Amino acid sequence: AQGLGATPEHFECLLAEIDGEAKGFILFFHNFSTFEGHSGIYLEDLYVRESERKNGIGKALLQRVAAIAIERGCPRVDLSALHWNPARRFYEHLGFREMSDWRAYRLSGEALQRFGGSGAGDE
Repeated sequence: AQGLGATPEHFECLLAEIDGEAKGFILFFHNFSTFEGHSGIYLEDLYVRESERKNGIGKALLQRVAAIAIERGCPRVDLSALHWNPARRFYEHLGFREMSDWRAYRLSGEALQRFGGSGAGDE
């Protein structure tokens, strides 16, 4: 694919299985911090089947990604959670800390099309 560099993967995914049956997954990718001068890992998604929650699967998946970060020399693992998501308590229990000094912004939909579409640079 064009513009992806030497490694074409956009993301990595780990699958948790018990007796050959998928119970959960974690999807992540590398990001880069100009503040720290290092790449990190961003957790895009963590999902464990509702019937399997509280069995250690989510923790095991997160521990594996933390180990991957250490192996790859990444000084941090980031994730975002909606303010109403009860999983926030789980993340905090594991040591994740809310970054109150950052605000998330997104450009999408019609605004993205208007700003990045053809002729956008003419103004």
